[in-house]
Amino acid sequence: MTFSSLSTYWVVALLLLSSCSQDQPVATTTSPTPPAPDTASTATVPIAAPAAVLSSADVVKATGHDTLRTTTGQVITVQPADLAAWQRARPDALPALPDSVDAPSLAQTGGRVQRSGLNLTLTAANGRTVVLKNDTTDTEDAIAYLYWGELPSVHQWVVNVWLWEGRYVVLIDQRTGQRTDIWGQPAASPDGRYILASSYDLAAAFDANGLQLLRLGTKGPKVIWQRELHNWGPAEARWRPDGTVVVKQGFGPTEEGTDLPPRYVTLSLPTSFR
Repeated sequence: MTFSSLSTYWVVALLLLSSCSQDQPVATTTSPTPPAPDTASTATVPIAAPAAVLSSADVVKATGHDTLRTTTGQVITVQPADLAAWQRARPDALPALPDSVDAPSLAQTGGRVQRSGLNLTLTAANGRTVVLKNDTTDTEDAIAYLYWGELPSVHQWVVNVWLWEGRYVVLIDQRTGQRTDIWGQPAASPDGRYILASSYDLAAAFDANGLQLLRLGTKGPKVIWQRELHNWGPAEARWRPDGTVVVKQGFGPTEEGTDLPPRYVTLSLPTSFR
C-alpha cells in the first residue's frame, strides 16, 4: 500500500467515525411532516345553528322569541299575533267601564250588592258584609267606588275605583268577602283557576302599566305574578280555550299627538302556574 492510498484510507475512516458520534446530536429546526389524513374515513360534522337569544317582551315590536320573566324564575313566552286571533279569543264578560254611576248590572245581584248614598255594600255567601264608602270631598283623598259587574266563573264581584288622579280595581270574593286590590281590568280563565288583570297607562303614569296574574284559592284570589312594562301597555286581555292569552297592546301617542295603532301578542303561561 502506498503512502497516498494510506492517507486516503484514514481520511475516509475519520469522516465515518464523526458521522456516527452520539455525544452532540444535531438539533433540528423543522417539525416532522404529519401523515396525510384518511379521507375515506373522515365524516363531515354539521355545525349547530346558534340558539335564539330570549329577549324581553317589553319592546316596541314583538319578535318570535320574546319572554316576560318572573322574579321567581318562571318564563312567560310571548309571540306576535294579529287582529283575527284577538277576535277569536274569549271577550271579557264585564260591561262598559262605569264612569259616574254604578253599572246597570247592579240590579242583577239579587240584592247582595246595594248602593245606599255614598256606601256600596256587598254581602258574601258566608254572611260577611263589605262596605266601600265614597269620599266626595274636593281633595286628593276623594275616592269613588262604582260597581262594575261580576266574574261568576271565579266568584268575584268587580268594583272600579276612581281616585283624585288615576284608578284601580277591587275584587270582592262572593263566597268569603275577601277584598283583593288589583291594577286594572280583570279577565277570568276558561277553567276558572286564574284571573289576569291588565292596566294601561303610558301617558299620564298615574296608574300601574302592566299585567298581574292571580290564582283562585278557597278564600279568594292571590297575586302570584306581576310585571310592569315601559314600552307598551296592555289595553285589554282575552283568554283562549287552550289557556293562552291574547293581549291588545297600546303604545300611546306619538310626539305629534297621534295614537299609534294597536298590536297583538299571545302569552303562554308556564306549566308551574297551571
